[in-house]
Amino acid sequence: MQANHHRNHHHFDGVELAFVGAAVVSLMALLASVAWLLLR
Repeated sequence: MQANHHRNHHHFDGVELAFVGAAVVSLMALLASVAWLLLR
């Protein structure tokens, strides 16, 4: 890795990872509920 990897814009820290994880879980739950309503 380069010495400037701490300034990398795409580096994920714990807060970003938790936020992305929560967003993905929320989106999956929304899609699952919509699919359940459409397919029941």
